[in-house]
Amino acid sequence: MNSSRKTRFVAVVAAAAVLAGVAIAASLLGSERSSPSGSGVTGAREVRSLLQGILQSGYALGDPRAPATVVEFVDLQCPFCARLASEALPDLIRREVRSGRLRLELRVLAFIGPDSERAARFAAGAARQYKVWQFTELFFRNQGRENSGYVTDNFLRRIGAAIPGFDVDRALAFAQRPEAEDDLERARLAAGRLRVSSTPTLFLVPRGGQPRKLELSDLTASALREAIRAAAVR
Repeated sequence: MNSSRKTRFVAVVAAAAVLAGVAIAASLLGSERSSPSGSGVTGAREVRSLLQGILQSGYALGDPRAPATVVEFVDLQCPFCARLASEALPDLIRREVRSGRLRLELRVLAFIGPDSERAARFAAGAARQYKVWQFTELFFRNQGRENSGYVTDNFLRRIGAAIPGFDVDRALAFAQRPEAEDDLERARLAAGRLRVSSTPTLFLVPRGGQPRKLELSDLTASALREAIRAAAVR
């Protein structure tokens, strides 16, 4: 190959490499921009179907006239809370909450670390939009490694984008307000009164009655149903 042809060949290869780099960058950018549609969020369709049409008010899910409420203390980084959310709660929501026989309430704690607090503060913003159950269920299905710094604005935006009708910017702004810290403090105080030392911890509260701790043998749907039945007859 003579020097002029060799020079043209190198130039073509270099141009191709630049174009490939541009294509890769465009692909990555497209992937990042696709997050507003909620793409790539595990469980988005499942959670949407599970919760569609069920009344929410603040941190509560279900009919306020239900004869009993299950109060759940969670840390959004807790892997056991995530397991309960994906394996046990959907059955309870379909059978008992949707029928109006039971109501659920969340108490979001933040004792694992900074990522827990960021997630909890964002959850406070989601609660103001009656979307906290969609947010927490999706968060649990997309947990990262504890305290790895994964709970960034981009991560929260990606989760929030998978929730129909949810204003992510509004939730992020609310997370910085004193009211979000007030929610955390109320959850901490409630945990202290009930001597909650780990998550998930659940209580059955009959309407007009006192909390009864659920003794779970496992984090499965059947174990949760049995624990509720046992607490109901105490």
